[in-house]
Amino acid sequence: MKTARGVVAVFISALALSTPGQLFAQLGPVLQRRSGTIDIPPRTWVARTWNKAGAPGSGGGAKHLRLMQNPDNGRIYFNGGDIAGPYQGNTQGLWSYDIAKDEWREDYRSCGYEGEILAGGADEVGWVWDSTRHKFWSLPGFYFVNQSGPVSCGRQSTWNTATPLVIDRVDNYPNGGFYFLFDSNGDRHWGKYSVTPHDPSNGFTTIRNLGGLPSSVTAYYAAKGKGYLVGGILNFDPATNKWSIPNAPSSPLQSQQPKNAVYDPQTDSVWQAGDDAGGISFVQFHIGSNRWDKYGIACAIPDPGAYGSAGSCPPGRYYINNVGLGFEYLAADLAHRKIYVIDAYFGRLLQFDMDTHVIRIKADPPFDAATKALLRAGKVNLHDTTNPVFDSVNGVLLYPFLPNGLDGHPKLFIYHPDTNSWEIDPMYQPQGRTVRGNSFAFDAVNNVLLSIGGLIHGDLDPTVTHFFLYRYGMGSGAPIPPDRR
Repeated sequence: MKTARGVVAVFISALALSTPGQLFAQLGPVLQRRSGTIDIPPRTWVARTWNKAGAPGSGGGAKHLRLMQNPDNGRIYFNGGDIAGPYQGNTQGLWSYDIAKDEWREDYRSCGYEGEILAGGADEVGWVWDSTRHKFWSLPGFYFVNQSGPVSCGRQSTWNTATPLVIDRVDNYPNGGFYFLFDSNGDRHWGKYSVTPHDPSNGFTTIRNLGGLPSSVTAYYAAKGKGYLVGGILNFDPATNKWSIPNAPSSPLQSQQPKNAVYDPQTDSVWQAGDDAGGISFVQFHIGSNRWDKYGIACAIPDPGAYGSAGSCPPGRYYINNVGLGFEYLAADLAHRKIYVIDAYFGRLLQFDMDTHVIRIKADPPFDAATKALLRAGKVNLHDTTNPVFDSVNGVLLYPFLPNGLDGHPKLFIYHPDTNSWEIDPMYQPQGRTVRGNSFAFDAVNNVLLSIGGLIHGDLDPTVTHFFLYRYGMGSGAPIPPDRR
């Protein structure tokens, strides 16, 4: 345990470092106990307006946002989801937000630049910061381009398949700039045509009917002056503001690709949780060796009082292979090598050990009795709405429970791993505003939880004028009274 004098000395010696990322590398565990670089009172929800220069969209209605901090510059990067206005679906740019400066920035424009690739309408994807390479990873997940093509970021035409289709090519584009075919029945006709990106007969990209195609189909391809949208594993480098394809192998979970991810710097790997025909699993992508491992988690070790039954599991284990995890966010406690995820069907907190690959059922989140009864009876579920984040400064798991789903009226549950216990935040907002948010991220540089977004009856809510910041504690380990009024 460092003394107070030792901690002060370490901080003074670090003042010469130029970036938050360098501070993290130098200070390690000591930095994780600092209070933050901006003045926000603890246990208080601080409102910030969307009406700022450079903010994405035309209001705060949003859903399915994937938010991750780059500690090298302290900014939160937005990849995926929808925000009311132009930041939607296939055409969204990549934005970042600096909490300390209250500053928005578009880091990569909508539709990109000719000759470059970009994320193809990332919606629900895994989005992590790789602190080894100082780049982001975007992992499927779901990209809109794979469903509906490039839309306004590309071109489409009706192809009379009796003659070859010739399109302008752009060097360095995958598949010569061609996306796919689509007919009135939704058939893509894979394997019934060929693509020649640099056709020597004309210098362009040529698509030819190999037999079996209908007389006419819709063809999607790149547009001049715009980038090529990719719906796979990608990197984004914030130093160059460029996307790239790392040529990584696909996840072993293919029937429903996970829409979550966390990065583990100790093993230089990315973890995802999801399910396929064999049930639920955690999968691990080892970046250096470019390979995946898969760990089935059908049976969990229950803590005393945990909900469940043994089913087909051995004694001392509960069967959990009847739930799905692929749509739920993950939260990593890197210091203690744990990943947390909410079981959206029975309302249980699951804890996965990154080293032993053992999963446990921890203490139940503090749902009210009626909600818990409905969950356990299978009458409601939390599917695609759970977004816990780990507060690495204060050593707690923050789970903003959404009673109204993605409409976004959070009630903050706080889990203490050291005591396997929960508390409920009173949601104090000094101006009397209703706290909104359905997407969340923890800013470890500033010791702040970001709560953002909201819907109304399933649509983006234009009345959401603010997002919110929250600080649980000061990083000292001392308890903070929950009621700040």
